[in-house]
This record gives sequence, structure tokens and C-alpha cells, in this order.
Amino acid sequence: MTDEQIRELFGVVPYFADTRIEAFQPAHFIRSMGHCDSASVNIGLVYGTSHPAYQGITWREFLGRGEKMKKNLDRFTVNPEYYLSHERSGTPPFFCFQDGKGYVAEDGNHRACIAKFFLYAQPSPLLHGVHLVDVQPLQALRPLPQPSELRVSDAPHKATSFWCPISMFQQLKPATR
Repeated sequence: MTDEQIRELFGVVPYFADTRIEAFQPAHFIRSMGHCDSASVNIGLVYGTSHPAYQGITWREFLGRGEKMKKNLDRFTVNPEYYLSHERSGTPPFFCFQDGKGYVAEDGNHRACIAKFFLYAQPSPLLHGVHLVDVQPLQALRPLPQPSELRVSDAPHKATSFWCPISMFQQLKPATR
């Protein structure tokens, strides 16, 4: 989609138009997770998707891609208020936020793309009435030091590593005798 076409639809070409859509990488270890059936998300914090067909293309490319996007853009031109409303009809978009970054987790890739462009030029970047899962992963893992009384097999293929989350490891106190 050209700059002119984007300006015609949304009034401005946002800075992120040529940014590639990131792939969602789920956390392996989760500290906490929250869920809300009707949330408001800052669409400017949505960087990617779990859908492999859209990962790696730019937001601009996605905006000009396929019949489904064309239908959603036609609906947008008839009813842009849909993206400002707190009410949702049909299946709402589903987002997962992890480490402060948002991703379209299931349904809603096309609507999220249109919302990113439209809400960029609006007073509020919030998209309302969406499903939201907020994931707080554990910190990175690192090997625990091996206590002197533990013996590791002499066979190289039988080596053992011990892992502990850094945040939990730092909270451990040395044993007192």
C-alpha cells in the first residue's frame, strides 16, 4: 500500500508502517499470568503476532494484503467508530502481552493492523473490548554453582547441569551453621 493510499484512509503515514511484524515467542517459564475478557489495550504496544503467515512482513504490506484485509478496510471506511467503541460484536481480537510487548494471539490480526494505523492519529491509542492475557515470565536462567559434595560423572555425556531462575537465586540466603 502506498503512502498516498495510507494517508487517504488514515490521514497520516505512521512511523511503524515499514517495521516488520514480530513473531510471538511464548515464555518457557511463567511467573504470573492474568486474563481479562473485555480489556483496553494500547495498540501502539502491539509489535507482532502468533500467526506465521504475517510474521516478518511489514505493517504496510499486511495492510495491502488479501481479500480479508480488503473486506475489513471496506468495513472500516463505512464504520471507523468500531475502532473507538467500547462495544464489540462478533469475536473480539485476542492479545497476549509479554514483557510489555503486545502480540495478536489468535483472532484479530487484520483488525489489529487497521487499529494500529487508525488509532495512531487519534487522541487515544486504546482499542477497547478485546480479550487480553498478560504474561510475566521468570527472569533468565543461569547455572547454579555445584556444591562441593555433589559429584558429576566422569563420562562427558553424563554431565548434569543445575538451573535456577536468577530472581529466585538472588533471594536465597546462604545457610548458617
